[in-house]
Amino acid sequence: MKSLAAAKYNCKASFGKGVKSNDGYNTDSFEHEFYKWVNIQTGAAKELEQSGQLMGEITHTVTCRYSSKITPAHQISYKQRVFEIIGTPVNQDFANVLTIIAVKELTHA
Repeated sequence: MKSLAAAKYNCKASFGKGVKSNDGYNTDSFEHEFYKWVNIQTGAAKELEQSGQLMGEITHTVTCRYSSKITPAHQISYKQRVFEIIGTPVNQDFANVLTIIAVKELTHA
């Protein structure tokens, strides 16, 4: 099995699922499930208008050691930033060594 350099993964990110509260306000919250050390690389950025508000959308690529627990239903939280997983996480070369995750982050532009 191919080994991966530990220094490559410099961000300790929280993986969890977004849940809505049952208090009648339907507020979104983040329910933590597990931590993983990841590498976050910035991709493309664009601006869009959503509900009359200007929003920025930034896509990133997140890589980590292989985990079969990561699903498209998860959100990734790193510091004060929350990333939404786009599509299915990819097991690179089906080798169970590296997981590649396409994510997007919505920001208030």
